[in-house]
Amino acid sequence: MLHEQKILVIQPGNDAEALRSRIKTVRSRFPNSQIVVLCAASLSRAEIAQVNQVLVHCTMSETGLSDVPERLLSLIELLKIEQFDLAIVLPDENRSPYPFAYVCYFAEIPVRIGISCEFGGGVLSQCGTNFEELIDCVQGAA
Repeated sequence: MLHEQKILVIQPGNDAEALRSRIKTVRSRFPNSQIVVLCAASLSRAEIAQVNQVLVHCTMSETGLSDVPERLLSLIELLKIEQFDLAIVLPDENRSPYPFAYVCYFAEIPVRIGISCEFGGGVLSQCGTNFEELIDCVQGAA
């Protein structure tokens, strides 16, 4: 990788151990990148090493995104201002990455990847069925 990228990792749910493991992998693959985690308030209290910043927003909860339009617009604006190069959406099992992918799409994040087995209409730039497959796709695209 020739330049430092700004990577947004979105972790809905409350699995702190999975987040730590995934961040460790992202950091090892992209050592010079700025990594920012967007998560629910309960997960933000977990010890998360190797990240540059943890964002908590009132739109996020352990169960997903709020459906309050003002909150969603506020999150979109925040992410747009941050100017991320890449978003990685890592939902818990049986949760769709697509609500978060749409937020990233509207925030104009150019590369949006996520774990999914379902069709999402192209809102994810790339998707994989597991984290390892997904991170290999990201590294190949970088």
